Amino acid sequence: MRLTINPRGLVEAASILEGVPSPTVVSSCLTDRARRWSFASPPEGQAMAAVPIRFTAIAD
Repeated sequence: MRLTINPRGLVEAASILEGVPSPTVVSSCLTDRARRWSFASPPEGQAMAAVPIRFTAIAD
């Protein structure tokens, strides 16, 4: 997932990286939740971050 973090440390934009297969409902849920995250204020004023998220199937 790619995040744009504004000078106040809030996530301005979140998107799933191109080429990553994921169902639309999962992608929408992840990006909606990520937009609620907050971080320390970036020293440069704005920051971009790539956040690895890995899902693993489990057996019942």
